[in-house]
Amino acid sequence: MLQWLFPQLEHPFLLVLSLGLSFYPLREFFRLLFDDLRGFVDDVATAAPPDWVSFLRGRLDEDRWAEFKIGLFVLGCIALPTALYRLGSKLLA
Repeated sequence: MLQWLFPQLEHPFLLVLSLGLSFYPLREFFRLLFDDLRGFVDDVATAAPPDWVSFLRGRLDEDRWAEFKIGLFVLGCIALPTALYRLGSKLLA
């Protein structure tokens, strides 16, 4: 599945381990931001229309807050496994 990626990595097993270790903290972060899957779907539906449509509907603040929460979660999904991988690779070096 990830055979194309493994030659570029110093420690492929460390990548899998960092993704696995990131699952539970990211799950709790997801619950903190969205409560459940329905809250996430609602935030995606709120953030989907353009800002001018939200402005005309009087929901611009809700739209911006939903966009912020989604962006923060995506950032966490990228940053936590990356930080764990970098930390682990420095410890193994």
